[in-house]
Amino acid sequence: QEEEQQQAGQARYELPNGMRIEHLNKGETDFLYREIYEEEAYLKHGIRLAAGSVIFDVGANIGLFSLFMRQACAQARIYAFEPLPPLFKILQSNASLYGGEVRLFDCGLGEQKGSAVFTYYPHLSIASGRYADAAEERAVVRSFLLNSQGSEAGGMEAGSDSLLEELLSESLQSEEYICQLQTISEVIKAEGLEQIDLLKIDVEKSEWEVLAGIEAEDWPKIRQLV
Repeated sequence: QEEEQQQAGQARYELPNGMRIEHLNKGETDFLYREIYEEEAYLKHGIRLAAGSVIFDVGANIGLFSLFMRQACAQARIYAFEPLPPLFKILQSNASLYGGEVRLFDCGLGEQKGSAVFTYYPHLSIASGRYADAAEERAVVRSFLLNSQGSEAGGMEAGSDSLLEELLSESLQSEEYICQLQTISEVIKAEGLEQIDLLKIDVEKSEWEVLAGIEAEDWPKIRQLV
């Protein structure tokens, strides 16, 4: 089965905690693991979750935050949103590997229902999004490549400018997809939700649009936002 996955272009990767997942790129998977599992970046500043909490994972990528929440919060009800088809496919696989009550949505969240063009970076998916701009992202990606241990740029000497530029060009190769959008309020209504215990949003410059899709009467239902 693992050999078939390799042939299909998807690699099974073992995380430091022993979980084996499907992913895209070692460097960014390691980065996300450190941020979510080791630093617990989304549980700082007084975030509290009780058993059975309803959690929205907006900008789910390959699903590491959803998997973390499944372990960190007993019987969590997770709603994960990922509009980009290549990432959603991996999100589906990882959700099926580890079960739990996870509802997957192959759409983005925005200020209104509709569609939008999303830019997808296969070699650096965490920079993908509605407002991706290769020129603007270049400095961020450069820093990521220089500092990401274990990535293709791991161990790069400061003077290796030509190699760095080559990796930058490769990392910023992009594809475009027309993705569907819903609003948080539409999801609340369709799912009959009375409360969202944690709304996590990481959508590369689209955070304001996600929040603008919350109707006034639904704001009291949202207990915590990160």
